Amino acid sequence: MSSERTVGLVIPAYDKQKTPFERGLLHEILDNVPSQVNPRIYVVVNNATSGFRNYMNKLAERESWLRVIHLPNPSSFGLAYLRGYQAALNDSVELAVEIDGNGSHKPSYLPGIIEPIIDGSVDGVYTTRFSHGGGVDRYPLQRKLISLVGTVVGNALLLGTGVGWVSDLTSGLQGFSARSLSDLFSVSPPDQFVSVWWGPGYAVQGELRVKFLWRGNRVLMIPMIWGSDRVDPPQGLPMRVPLRALLGQLLILRERGRIANSVNKKSRIVYQSAKK
Repeated sequence: MSSERTVGLVIPAYDKQKTPFERGLLHEILDNVPSQVNPRIYVVVNNATSGFRNYMNKLAERESWLRVIHLPNPSSFGLAYLRGYQAALNDSVELAVEIDGNGSHKPSYLPGIIEPIIDGSVDGVYTTRFSHGGGVDRYPLQRKLISLVGTVVGNALLLGTGVGWVSDLTSGLQGFSARSLSDLFSVSPPDQFVSVWWGPGYAVQGELRVKFLWRGNRVLMIPMIWGSDRVDPPQGLPMRVPLRALLGQLLILRERGRIANSVNKKSRIVYQSAKK
């Protein structure tokens, strides 16, 4: 914990996160951060009751490693992630990682995300549910199909053949070097993300992954089992949500020239084999 290098851990949260927080999830996250970096957790509270907001404020008063950011109700789920990233960058972290606060993402994956970025071998790390070693647990078939279709369409429409196949464009649990993420936000500010002003907020994962690659960054993809410890099983989505996300991909496509044209480096995607 004596290192000057800091990782910002971004967690959007609302009332249902209180149960895993009370069970010690935040401390489990801290315990899984490699020793060569200092952890700082950014909990971004959105669409929450005053009771949960007060609970988080009191927790932050006791813990020096915790910062709580409040967004007004209602707020975009996507904006919560991006505001957390912005706060971490403003605090001069070396890298920023997002992780869900409801048990969907195991903290044990954190070393595999943090270490390749810290050692400079890649600019970002994405987790994937849809490659060898990955998978989903307690996930409705409809949601899995939506994720797969969004991934296929996103690869074909937004990435084409020049980048390489991204096997999961809709998963969270990912990390970015501060340098590369700041570069992306300089040409695509968070408030201008399509998933913020158009929606749906869940689409921020794919938009962030695509735009990060458009900036010519090197990305490592690692397999992940999603959802095994989730507190509340995910529900099905109304069809208007994925349809809006597909229309949103067309709006994102309009930004490709502006974001990618000034880049003089080529993106690279590497897949990590599943650990036996």
